[in-house]
Amino acid sequence: MKKINSIFCLFIFACLFSSCTDDAENSIDSALLVGEWKNTFQEVRTTTTVMDSDMAVDTESLNAYENINITTRFNSDKTMEVVGTTDIINRTYFEGLNGELDSIDFNLTNVAIDQTGTWSLNGNQLTLSNESAAAQALDVTSLTENELILDFNLSQEVTSSGITQKVTAQGRIKYSRE
Repeated sequence: MKKINSIFCLFIFACLFSSCTDDAENSIDSALLVGEWKNTFQEVRTTTTVMDSDMAVDTESLNAYENINITTRFNSDKTMEVVGTTDIINRTYFEGLNGELDSIDFNLTNVAIDQTGTWSLNGNQLTLSNESAAAQALDVTSLTENELILDFNLSQEVTSSGITQKVTAQGRIKYSRE
């Protein structure tokens, strides 16, 4: 459960920030980002591969966020706060004992989010960081006075006791102005 919480925190926090390219044409005005945003949609698709010297096992999952009540505040001093609750519906797909695709659902209800960190904007990427997770970059797909859409593609690989676990996640987060 501790590993799930760590991965969850990484994805939640990663969904909030990104860093941009140096291309002036793609530059985002950070003044548009500053303020309070309400999370209206979030979805994360994850592929996990667990490998040892004898075999590899792949699973895919979809995390859908429902009953989202999360507010994110990007402050002009480059700090940020994320506070609220959400339900997370996780459906994990795997190869069953009979060789056919099978799935299992995990439902987490009323998950509390209360995080602080910093953000930076470079071109169309928003980068976020906090004490509990490595800095993550998200692509700013859209930013207007009333809409913020962030896309991300994260990858992490950890090896312990001869077992390697590689997790790749792609996701989208949508916000509206509070």
